[in-house]
Amino acid sequence: MDTILLLTFPVFQQQQLTGFGRVEMSMNPAVALLSQIRFGGLTAAVALFLIAIVLAAYLARSVNRPIADLVDAAGRVGAGELTLRLKESSRDEIGILKAAFNRMVEGIVKLEEAQKRVERSEVASQLAARMAHEIKNPLNSIGLTVDYLRDHFRPLPEGDQMKFDEVSENIKTELARLNNIVEGFLGFAKPAVASKGPVDVTRLVEEIIGFILPEAERQAVQLQAHLDQAIPKVEGDYSQLRQALLNLFINALQAMPDGGVIEVSASVSAAKKIEIVVKDNGCGIAPENISRLFDPYFTTKIHGFGLGLAVVERIVQEHGGTVQVASQPGKGTSFTITLPPSRMSDNVEVLKYA
Repeated sequence: MDTILLLTFPVFQQQQLTGFGRVEMSMNPAVALLSQIRFGGLTAAVALFLIAIVLAAYLARSVNRPIADLVDAAGRVGAGELTLRLKESSRDEIGILKAAFNRMVEGIVKLEEAQKRVERSEVASQLAARMAHEIKNPLNSIGLTVDYLRDHFRPLPEGDQMKFDEVSENIKTELARLNNIVEGFLGFAKPAVASKGPVDVTRLVEEIIGFILPEAERQAVQLQAHLDQAIPKVEGDYSQLRQALLNLFINALQAMPDGGVIEVSASVSAAKKIEIVVKDNGCGIAPENISRLFDPYFTTKIHGFGLGLAVVERIVQEHGGTVQVASQPGKGTSFTITLPPSRMSDNVEVLKYA
């Protein structure tokens, strides 16, 4: 069917209407063009709509799938699969979420390890207390018996007397050594109540360096100190903190029987905590032993009962701090103690306890 455009117009001559004119024009080409434009627009709209649907489905899949993986991973971790880690393959929000999930699982693992260590420490402390009490009484009886024998049954010949005194003294010496070991067990099982006050960490470290210097020189071990004189004091028990640091220095010396270097530093961390680092270049610690290092009675040494580092961790934790270890076999070990600064006035005298 044709589409015709009719135009009718008047014709004037000397301002008088003389007739009408009419123009007829076919509109078929214009109508066809409009139809093509309408069809093209509709086709383009449909195509864009389909593309939008596909793109939305792709985006939804790319977001939902990682979220579903996170949900599945969370369920598996909740069921006890603490070795699970998500692949951190992107730097977008999903990648950040995966990284945060992995850090969370690592935190759970560390928390569980700490809780198990505390439980083992409690069991060990109870065992130590019972064993120490059972041993201490017979030791005291043996000591009294040796004193009685020495006073009432000395042989008459002078040569025999000297030998008798020597043997008696050796027995007393070994009894004293055993008694010190028992006291160590008791100290671990029932640590002394902390008498806290502001402690100058720099002065404390300097005192310990002076104390171990003769033994360090005997072993050809150099002591290097990097101490910030302006760091705040920490609130703690002077004698207990001294014991914890001294244990670390003793461990460092034992790791370098043929000489080496011990570096100690005290400074303020970026988190405004007091950091004390004791580092040696000794034999180092095997990776499989790192996680058990603070367990009571765990030791790789021929002598000792494995209580030194357990005592260090207990003291540091009771002072609101943390202790961490880093080591490489053959290259050395470093222990880092982190303590909160004291809230008390710096004008208070440093408290020392024997």
